[in-house]
Amino acid sequence: VPVLAHIGEPLQAWRPLDDDNPHAGYFRDHPEYHAYLHPEIPSWEVIQQARNNWLARNPDLVVVGAHHGSMSHDVGLIAEILDKYPNFNVEPAARFGDLIRQDPDSVRNFIIQYQDRYLYGTDLGVSGAASEMTTEELAGEKQQIINMMDRHWKYFTESGKVVFDTHFLDEPKEVQGLNLPDSVLRKIYYENARRILGLN
Repeated sequence: VPVLAHIGEPLQAWRPLDDDNPHAGYFRDHPEYHAYLHPEIPSWEVIQQARNNWLARNPDLVVVGAHHGSMSHDVGLIAEILDKYPNFNVEPAARFGDLIRQDPDSVRNFIIQYQDRYLYGTDLGVSGAASEMTTEELAGEKQQIINMMDRHWKYFTESGKVVFDTHFLDEPKEVQGLNLPDSVLRKIYYENARRILGLN
């Protein structure tokens, strides 16, 4: 049975909140997760090493690391871990704010190189049971989902500049689209999940 593992918070959780921290808004709103304020929480490095130890002890266990395995600030680091642990895969949910701050050619090359181990994820949730929501609330939830997935799609597919905004950014940001090949998009949006989950 493959495991989807939320390994930990992003590295920036252990850093002060400043304009260069793509998660500053989230940690301002959720100080209980801002590890910088909680010295009792193990360090990011300790958590990462624990993950690596687990992967090494279980080489036949297929693991998908949520949020790029909490290494989303550095695609080079993610590549090192993927090379070291062939049973590890990653998905980008809620970490696009980290990706768009990195060199677009590096991000593009990383996704293409690891296209068989990269899955599209969103970290989406809903605010309540559909049966307890009004028609207007349901329509609003649906539109938010469509808007977010559309932003992700444009970032992955377009060759020029795209306007990207996320709840982790204070304002929309113009970024370079990755222009990923169709064959790669099919894998990260569908084929890899089908293979890992054993779907027909």
